Amino acid sequence: MKRKVSLLLVLVLLGSGLLAACGPKTTPVATEPPAVTEAPTSPPAEAPAEEVTITFAGRAVSGAPLEARDRALEGFAEKYPHITVEREELPHADFWVKIPAEIAAGEGPDVISLPYLEQAVTFAAKGMLEPLDSYVDGPNGMDREEWLPEVLKYGVYGGELMVLPKVLMITGLAYNKDMFDAAGVAYPTDEWTWDDMLAAAKKLTLDANGKNAEDADFDPEAIVQWGIYTWWWNSDFDLYLWTFGGDWLNEGATECTLDSPQAIEAITFYGDLTQKYHVAPYIRELAPAHGHPAFMENKVAMAFVDIGNIGLVDESGVNWDMSVIPYNQDVGTRVAFMYGDGIAVLKGSEHKEAAWELAKFMASEWDSELAKEGYGFPPLKSSMEEMKAMDISPKVKVLMKMYEAGWPRAIRATDYAGMVIEPCNTIMEGVLTKGAQPDYKALMEEANEQCNLALQDAPKLE
Repeated sequence: MKRKVSLLLVLVLLGSGLLAACGPKTTPVATEPPAVTEAPTSPPAEAPAEEVTITFAGRAVSGAPLEARDRALEGFAEKYPHITVEREELPHADFWVKIPAEIAAGEGPDVISLPYLEQAVTFAAKGMLEPLDSYVDGPNGMDREEWLPEVLKYGVYGGELMVLPKVLMITGLAYNKDMFDAAGVAYPTDEWTWDDMLAAAKKLTLDANGKNAEDADFDPEAIVQWGIYTWWWNSDFDLYLWTFGGDWLNEGATECTLDSPQAIEAITFYGDLTQKYHVAPYIRELAPAHGHPAFMENKVAMAFVDIGNIGLVDESGVNWDMSVIPYNQDVGTRVAFMYGDGIAVLKGSEHKEAAWELAKFMASEWDSELAKEGYGFPPLKSSMEEMKAMDISPKVKVLMKMYEAGWPRAIRATDYAGMVIEPCNTIMEGVLTKGAQPDYKALMEEANEQCNLALQDAPKLE
């Protein structure tokens, strides 16, 4: 639906007064006529800004995100009273269908809020987004140094900045304290390795007879509690892939690297959690795909949960806490998965300058408002300092520690074009399907071939 934020332009007219001076009367003396001088003139009054109307489109949200969006748009209305903003809010599924259709028909919005930063490719690959580098570096731009290190690169596609990061989600290791206590397993620490996580998961995985995955008579066909949840989409696998030193693409994003030894080691560890050790569920064995619902229902002892879902898990009544992502002692790396929302200007906008002002404002002000609600981390340094001064929960502080340590990594928009759909489905189906006996090397070679085929038509990073 659309809602209009009405704005009032107030002009304050300044007047000037003339002062007359008087002195004692004197006898006139013949003098030369005074030189004629031009009276000083005041600079012309600045013309009122042109009144324009633009449309801002995004997913329909509720609760804290909606309240933060409302406050940010109210702030924009006060600062830019000559710009009227109409809102178009769509359900998540409709967003990806209706917005491209509107753009194709020449009726698209001026500014969009993208639910996932890397999915800028959905619009950028079709030439629908306005490149933003000239705006960022222009007279009404933004200081690139104000952004947290390397954040802007996640909105780059085809060598150009297409999306401004708005709010960032960081994932940590959530654990059920009651399950740990019942199994006599010590809680995770900052020194935990992935081997430590696996050892704990074995003790925390129980069958219907109360046997854990280390017991000789453990029944993997009758599991009632899993030690760890492995999400079947790319974000969970990314965490393992990066931690083991692998990546989807090479540094220049010119070819896929899913067949590297590091990537194969990562998928082996990931797949063995399910196929060999039985400490994680098979693909779609627990619905839905996300880990936190299963965690909230006391079906898994550990899951990767991001900052945006901390409040939701708290409300479930589970006795839980948050720890940092485990450390890979063999590679010497620790990585936290990060994803985020973004703001983009549409190429077809007839009011690009006004659209840029809105995008810039929402990227800086909306992130601050969301941070106040504990919904995500801001990409700007100033907003992060504001967040530090707030009374935030200990769980958020754990994630903030990882954020400031530089551990988080995100999917680049350029990567997303060549890697997610077919390659990811190949990996997940081949690794996490019940009864599968995956040849990890062959599986990753197949996925790598699919990735390279998709990458051929994708713009490359400059």
